Amino acid sequence: MIGDKRLEFEPWTVVQVGGVDVLDDLPKKGAKEKVRDVAVEIATYEGPIHLDRLTDKTTQSFGLQRVRSNRAKRVAYQIQQAGLLADDDRFVWPREIDPATWVEFRPNDSSADRPFIHISPAEIRNAARLIRSKNPHTPDVELQPALLRTFGRQRRTKRLSAHLAKAMETL
Repeated sequence: MIGDKRLEFEPWTVVQVGGVDVLDDLPKKGAKEKVRDVAVEIATYEGPIHLDRLTDKTTQSFGLQRVRSNRAKRVAYQIQQAGLLADDDRFVWPREIDPATWVEFRPNDSSADRPFIHISPAEIRNAARLIRSKNPHTPDVELQPALLRTFGRQRRTKRLSAHLAKAMETL
């Protein structure tokens, strides 16, 4: 359904680039630059990426496995100041991708380190468009399970169903 030539989602590998002291030094100029540089690198590799996921990956690069909400807010603020586009759904896009014209998606299996709710609605819509292009009369009742399988999911939780419905609103 997705073709042999489509690249699968690959998570960015966390690389330790500094210690927690860098995050402690926010909003000093040097700390801001380091945090923003890491966030841009991650977004360029994984984008579109949910802001929460990007915040987590960024803080992990500075030695934190868990981040408190006040620190997460400071890091998220720096991410938003890094010149990356954040859409209304809180997905951060790399500078190289125009969300209005992007038609790609990255399928994955169930072992991928990416929760379904951290897949951009635009990416889900792009997958739906491809599936529908192969069979234009696919009813939603068949399209939704095909989309879930494309991203390595089978069961629908309330949260997952809501995210899927949001993605399909503008399909």
